[in-house]
Amino acid sequence: MPYSFLGEDNSYQSAADAVTAINGVYDRLRSIYGMPMLILSDMNGEEMNIRPDGGANVVEIDKNTYTSANGNFDGFYTNCYLIIDRANRLLKNVPRITMNETQKGQILGEAKFLRALIYFDLVQAFGDVPLITAPTSDVVNVAIARTPATAVYAQIVKDLKEADAANLPVKYTASGEIGRATSGAVKSILAKVYLTQKDWTNAAAKAKEVIDGNAYSLFPDYKDIFPPANKNGREHIFSVQYSCVKSSYGSSMGLNFAIFFSWPIQQSGGSCRAEELFASSYYPDDYRKK
Repeated sequence: MPYSFLGEDNSYQSAADAVTAINGVYDRLRSIYGMPMLILSDMNGEEMNIRPDGGANVVEIDKNTYTSANGNFDGFYTNCYLIIDRANRLLKNVPRITMNETQKGQILGEAKFLRALIYFDLVQAFGDVPLITAPTSDVVNVAIARTPATAVYAQIVKDLKEADAANLPVKYTASGEIGRATSGAVKSILAKVYLTQKDWTNAAAKAKEVIDGNAYSLFPDYKDIFPPANKNGREHIFSVQYSCVKSSYGSSMGLNFAIFFSWPIQQSGGSCRAEELFASSYYPDDYRKK
């Protein structure tokens, strides 16, 4: 390999390299959460819709006329496996780095949490999916058969248990660290996985650990969950981080849910709207309706 290339053999050498690697896993989360997740999880339901002149692929999902050729599925699926591959590469290479063992264990725990989180999204969306726990090194081994969902769930639980044992911090206070997986995030997702599997006993036990940890509490006022000033607040257990510093770090959610101005302004945005029937379904005295 030319010296100007950065390959795996010479890119996992120090603690700084390990941090860069885990940051790379987190970085890709923005390609899934936000509008891609909302489009796939809510657009074909009864909560929201898209303007008739919106993107054709999204209109198909809104009207439930989509096929497997719809690009939203390909984008979600591909980005999920890109995240998984980044996590797999980290889990393969970071153990051999000479560095502080506590920090190493934390980074490995975060990677296992993130891999489990993405597989949890995949298995809920598609059922049986390819279970890949090692880096993809060439085009020969990319045609991998789907793994039964039960085995995928078993790997998810294993990863989350190991992440739980890594004793991740209860919370982060440094601005550059906020948004990383915490012990509460690991326990919360594990509780949700158990709940999905109808393992009521373990779901209740793990959820109680989160409650008893006293790291989270409800805002006194429901509307206080949402203002930017309360970002990563007391109710937020794990949040993908967006930023307006660079456009590539931002989210298009605000633009898509903004008021749509047509002629003579003709600005973009305002593609997505709440269904009127959904809004009117709230009881008049329900504070959330206001």
